[in-house]
Amino acid sequence: MKLLTSTQTSGDVFTDKLRKDVSAHLTGILAQAGIGPIILWGEWAMLYYGVPVSQNHIHILVPDDQLEIAYKTLLEAGYRDSPQEFIPPVNSLDPNLRWEELGCPAYRVVATGNVLNGPVLIQNYSAAGGIFGEEDLSLFEQCAGLSIPPLSIIAQSFLRMYFKLAASKPKSRTRSMLGVWCAYVKFYGYSPLGTEAMSGVPGIDDAMVQYWERGY
Repeated sequence: MKLLTSTQTSGDVFTDKLRKDVSAHLTGILAQAGIGPIILWGEWAMLYYGVPVSQNHIHILVPDDQLEIAYKTLLEAGYRDSPQEFIPPVNSLDPNLRWEELGCPAYRVVATGNVLNGPVLIQNYSAAGGIFGEEDLSLFEQCAGLSIPPLSIIAQSFLRMYFKLAASKPKSRTRSMLGVWCAYVKFYGYSPLGTEAMSGVPGIDDAMVQYWERGY
């Protein structure tokens, strides 16, 4: 994985090898089982647009009614469960251990031989605030069998989930991470969104707009 330079465009973070590996060892397996569209989300989705964040895992979303099937399909294809080990003195505050706070199951698996150079985190569309049930996914960019939402849609999903956790778990570390992600997509990347990006957006209420403009 590499970051964009000033002369690169969206998607250049996916090398030819990475595209082939993702197609052969992840999305191709799921597509053969009739699973999809498969959406790229989280850190890898930001990296796709040049947002300089660290990657923890490939984070993909599948339709709500296909999550369990997707998980079982990957296990049958040779993936193995790879939950992050919880060591209180070391990672007790790591938000990546607490994706279940979004109210959605999260499965973390690794391919045989670790061909993808890291784990894969699978959740359903609800993990992104339901926004992908409202969008025309055929208009998303396509890369290696993945549907890539526009950065503005990615940002809206982060904002929605931030406020969902603000109401139910105000001290959540996952919520704090989503707040940081909002700031990163607002100010950084190949085409930063800016402070006015959420004004007048359907589904984004006044409190969300004020938070976006003010910052975290």
